[in-house]
Amino acid sequence: MAPLAGDGFVLRPFRADDVPADYAAIEHPSSARWLNTHSEGAPEDVVRELESERDAGRMLTFTVADARDDRYLGAIVLFVREHETGELAYVIAPEARGRGLARGTVELVTAWAFAELSLVRLQLRIEPENEASCSVALHAGYRHEGVLRAAHWVRGRRADISIYSRLPSDP
Repeated sequence: MAPLAGDGFVLRPFRADDVPADYAAIEHPSSARWLNTHSEGAPEDVVRELESERDAGRMLTFTVADARDDRYLGAIVLFVREHETGELAYVIAPEARGRGLARGTVELVTAWAFAELSLVRLQLRIEPENEASCSVALHAGYRHEGVLRAAHWVRGRRADISIYSRLPSDP
């Protein structure tokens, strides 16, 4: 696969040396409420689990890295769901926010998933109170479909989820 690149960033495989920065981004107070962690434990074990999920065709995790120095800026995960549907989840490190990375990353993976994986639907599940992510979804061309009440389990609590979707035929 050719490297995926956007404005000042590249998407590359998630590596063991990304685990501490990923954990810090997810556990940051501005992120922790919205995200379950996938980077707890020994870095090699985390990567092994992510690779196992990739090999099973269930999940693909990319690091969002600085195009100049390969530094971790965030991560994006593509979950493969039933009926040729994918779901994206992402985190941008607090120090890298405000540069359009979330939107650029979502747009890039969306285009790639439609073109290379022949998915017919992509979706984002975002808590309605997460205004920043809701804005990213809309600016990346996703349409708000509605709210599923108490449909998500995050950090020991039930949460409402806004569903945003995009189809290959959407402008």
